[in-house]
Amino acid sequence: MDDSGALIWRSASSTGNCVEVARTARGVLVRDSKVRSGPRVELSPGSWGRLVSGLAGTGPDLISR
Repeated sequence: MDDSGALIWRSASSTGNCVEVARTARGVLVRDSKVRSGPRVELSPGSWGRLVSGLAGTGPDLISR
């Protein structure tokens, strides 16, 4: 999949710009901002929501699962 030019990649300033995310028709892609041509993880909208909630401390504990 080489659609990097069509995607809008965003990074959070609080992460030190280590991770970038882009929305797709199927969900969210996550990549390392220092290796932009490297592998990406694709998450469904539900999985992305659970990840963000867990990291924010408002969702289930991701470590214990």
